[in-house]
Amino acid sequence: MIIVATNWAYFSFAPFDLARRQVGDRLAQYLDSDRGGALTMMCVYCLSGGNDLFNIRGRYLDDQYGAYENANYLFPGASGIDIVQDHDAFVKVEPDNVGSMFIHAGNQDLTVGGNGNAAGQNGVSLATWKDGTSAVGIKELNNGKRTAHFGAFANPTGSSTGMLLRNLVGWVAGGIPSPKIAPFTHTWGDNGRYDVDLSLIDDDMGFVWDTAANLPVAVLPEAVMAHRLIPVTVDNVDPTISLPAGGVQAYLASNMCLRVAGREWGTVSLKFYTDGALSTSVQVTRAPGSPNSQAKCALARIDVLAAHTWSATVEFTPLPGKTRGSNPFWVIFDPWRNVNPGHGTTVFSGTFKVQNPAGWLKSMDLPNLRRNLFDSGRGAPVEFAATASDPGTDDLAFVWMWSDGTPETINIHMNLDGSVSQGVLANPQYLGFGEPYFDRPTNDIRSPEGTMHFTVRDTATHRVKVDQNHDGDHDCGDDDAIGLPGTQHGDDDDDCGDGHHEGRYHDDWDHDGDWRNADDDDCDDDDDDDDAIGLPGTQDDDDDCGDSAPQVMWVVLIVLDDDNSRGYPSLFFHDGTDMEFFVVQLS
Repeated sequence: MIIVATNWAYFSFAPFDLARRQVGDRLAQYLDSDRGGALTMMCVYCLSGGNDLFNIRGRYLDDQYGAYENANYLFPGASGIDIVQDHDAFVKVEPDNVGSMFIHAGNQDLTVGGNGNAAGQNGVSLATWKDGTSAVGIKELNNGKRTAHFGAFANPTGSSTGMLLRNLVGWVAGGIPSPKIAPFTHTWGDNGRYDVDLSLIDDDMGFVWDTAANLPVAVLPEAVMAHRLIPVTVDNVDPTISLPAGGVQAYLASNMCLRVAGREWGTVSLKFYTDGALSTSVQVTRAPGSPNSQAKCALARIDVLAAHTWSATVEFTPLPGKTRGSNPFWVIFDPWRNVNPGHGTTVFSGTFKVQNPAGWLKSMDLPNLRRNLFDSGRGAPVEFAATASDPGTDDLAFVWMWSDGTPETINIHMNLDGSVSQGVLANPQYLGFGEPYFDRPTNDIRSPEGTMHFTVRDTATHRVKVDQNHDGDHDCGDDDAIGLPGTQHGDDDDDCGDGHHEGRYHDDWDHDGDWRNADDDDCDDDDDDDDAIGLPGTQDDDDDCGDSAPQVMWVVLIVLDDDNSRGYPSLFFHDGTDMEFFVVQLS
C-alpha cells in the first residue's frame, strides 16, 4: 500500500505542479494494477482560500479514486472525532483521543462515482471532527482495491491516533488483522454477579473446531487455551403492570336474563349496549312449557373504572299467522357469582301484544344500572383482573389493597410451575415466593429457574359495600331501599339477605309502551317515572335524592418480584416493584 501526505508547497512553481500531478497519476495507476491500496492525509485535498496550492493533482483526483473532493483546510487543529458508522477502522480506537496538530480538514463533499475503477462507486464518511468537518472517509473501487483518507495534519496528535492509522493501513491493504466479535446479547434470568469466560484459540494452538458440537477440540498434547474472565453485575429489573386497555379491569359480572311467558306467540330479542356499542344479546322463542326453563342469560360486564352509558332494547317478532295474543316478559340483571352479598337484582318487565305493532320495540336507557346493582348498601362482588410481567424468571406477587379496611388479597405466581398460592403481607422477603431471598453482599446466586419474560394474569374478587350516608359503615341497617317509615326493606338486617331476588322492580305500569323513563329515578314528587312502588309524593326509586355525590373506592395494586434487595435505585420503597392506583365507581 502507499501512504501520501503533503505539508509544504512551492507556489506557482512548475516543477512542483508537475510533481504533484505525477503523484496523482501514478497513485491511480498503482490502484489499477491491483498491487494494493492507498491511504491519504492532509493536504491531499487541501485548498487555501479557495486556491489550489497544496493538494495533489492528476488522475487520483480527476477520476475521483478517493473519498472526498477538495475543500479549504481550517485552523486550528482538532481533538476528538464523532463516529458516523461503525467500521473495522475504529477497533480499539477511543474517539476522544484522536487529534490533528495545527490544522484539520474542512467540510469536504464526498465523491460520487468517477472514472475508471471509480465508476459507480461513492465515497463513504466514517467519522467527522467535533465541529462536523470531514475526518475519516473510505472508498472501495471496482477492482476490489481500497482507499482511505484521514483529515489530519501529517503530524497527528492523540493517544488513539496510532491505532486508527494502524487499522486504516490494515483495511486498505486488506492485511492487518483486527479481530472483531459481532455484537450479541445475553440475558440473565436473575440478578447477581457473574463471571463470563472468554476463550481465545487460533489454528496454531493445538485445537481444531468441531462444527457439529460447536466446540474446540484439543488435538495436540498439552494444548492450552487462553482465558479471560469478565465480571458482570446484573441488577434486578422491576416488574411492569400492563396498561392501559386490557391491562387492568374491574367490573360487576352480571347475568342479563330474558324470561318470556304467555302462549306461543313469537320471539323476543334482548340487546344490551355499552356506550352505544352492542355488548351482548339473548333471544327467546316462546314454546310450550314453563317460562322459567326457557329463560336465557348472557354475561354482562359492568365496568366500574370509568363513566359509561348503558341502554337496552327488547324487540318482539310474532310467529307467522298470529294476529292476537300477548307475551309478558322480564329483563333481569341477576348476580353471576353466587356469593353473599351478591349484587342487587334489577328487573324490568312489560308485555308485547301481537295486535299492537307499535309496541313491538321497546328501548330503555339505564343511567342508574351500576348504582342499582350495588343495591343501595347491600354491596356487590367486583371482579378485578390485571396483567404484569417480569423480564427474567422471578416469581410475581400481586398485592390488592382495598380502601374499605378489609385485609389485602395477595396472590403469588410461581414461575417454575405456574402455580398460584396465597401470600401473607409481612416483609416483602416473606410474601411466599418459591425461590430463596437473594443476598447481594455475599452474592448468594441461585440458579435461574423457569421461563424468561414471565407474564401472568391475576384475578381477585372483592365484596364492595356502599356507604350512602357516609357514616363509615355499610348500609345494611337503616339505609333501606325504600326509605319509608315502618318498612322492613333491609332495616337492621346485617347480612343484607342473600343478594338474590331482592332489588328494584321496574315496569311499564301504564302499559303505554313507554319504557324510556323506567330507570330514570328522578327526585321530584310527580311520580312519573314508572317506579316500583307507584306511591304519589314519594322519592321511592332514588337512593341518592338527598346526596348526589358520587360514591367511589380506592384500590391499590402492587406487583413485586422475588428480589427486593435494595441493591439499586428504585422509585418505590423497595426495588422489584410496580404500583398503580385505581378509583372504583360505585354510583
